[in-house]
Amino acid sequence: MFHIFQQQLKLFLLIICYCFNFIIGSPDQLRLLSHLLAENRYTPMARPVQNASHTLPVTINLSLQQIINFDGKNEAIVMSGWMTIVCILSYN
Repeated sequence: MFHIFQQQLKLFLLIICYCFNFIIGSPDQLRLLSHLLAENRYTPMARPVQNASHTLPVTINLSLQQIINFDGKNEAIVMSGWMTIVCILSYN
């Protein structure tokens, strides 16, 4: 009985690993991302504005779905929900 369970578990894990191979991405995708986001080509501090003195309007919405845990003593809250960040870019 245990031997059959082990075989089924191995088969299940093999199928999961096979599926995640396609989800994670191909070697070509990894090579492209490494090229585009290389340290000498990409800086996360750059802002998409024409003039560096201009501001970049960003709208952030938080939709609360559920409060999972509230700890008043430690002033901590755990909640679930959706966060939407909107930034309208303009070029030229």
